[in-house]
Amino acid sequence: MNMNKLVEWAISQLGVVESPPHSNNGEPMKRYALSGEQPLAWCARFVRTGMKLAGNPLPGNQWSIASVANLKKELEKVGAWHPVDEIGFEPAPGDLVLLGSQASSDVGVKGHHVGIVEKFESGIVHSIDGNWSDKVARVQRNPKNPKDHIWGYGRWPQSSVQESK
Repeated sequence: MNMNKLVEWAISQLGVVESPPHSNNGEPMKRYALSGEQPLAWCARFVRTGMKLAGNPLPGNQWSIASVANLKKELEKVGAWHPVDEIGFEPAPGDLVLLGSQASSDVGVKGHHVGIVEKFESGIVHSIDGNWSDKVARVQRNPKNPKDHIWGYGRWPQSSVQESK
């Protein structure tokens, strides 16, 4: 799969906003939810939809991977999980960036958020994230800064970097 297709799709979604605010509802439910899914945090649904439309659905049960913690487990099962401190691993366009926690209320909770890596430049991960401040938005994170809460990366399929070069 050409990961550029995934990144191009993510860019095309910039500005999709939930309505009403803080509801996890509205346009994101129409675009990214499976039939019958209820309004819940939709970052993983955004990623799941993009991967499917780009031609390579994520591994595992498509219902359960709407949970970031379950998505990580599925990536681990197929050898597509890379912890943030993995020596020699550098995120590439189309990889997934998973956050372990984000706020003080997340202490002890792993699997808070996921986005799509747009690029990795000068040590900074640039991603496009669904459900970031209630919309699809560009976000920048420093993997070396614990306050950015990067848990690790998903590279699915594992050959994506070779295919995108």
